[in-house]
Amino acid sequence: MGEDKTEAFNLCLEVERFGAEQVVSLLKSVNE
Repeated sequence: MGEDKTEAFNLCLEVERFGAEQVVSLLKSVNE
């Protein structure tokens, strides 16, 4: 049960990090 929660939490973190990278690259392309 605890492991499932951790897995889901890690997945959320990965999605957030990926989203942040997408935003950063988008801002960079806009600044250029």
